[in-house]
Amino acid sequence: QLVELRQEDGYMANWQKQDEDLFIITEHNCPIQHVASECSQACHEDLMLFSNLLGAEVIRLNNQADGDHTCRYKVAGQDSATNVS
Repeated sequence: QLVELRQEDGYMANWQKQDEDLFIITEHNCPIQHVASECSQACHEDLMLFSNLLGAEVIRLNNQADGDHTCRYKVAGQDSATNVS
């Protein structure tokens, strides 16, 4: 549902299941990149929002505001949090 909401907000997002308790969310564009590149707080707020909505540990793997091609997040339960980077 989170990916669907992001798509409605203009993000080209998808998700992949990596393991029982491990998912990767990828955003292929950033509608707010001009803001995010000037204010890192925007990206931090997205990360906190994801974590709160999903009730899971969320780790940012890539960030377009830092020059990466995508924003990519690892969403992991307690047991899977350290298994993938």
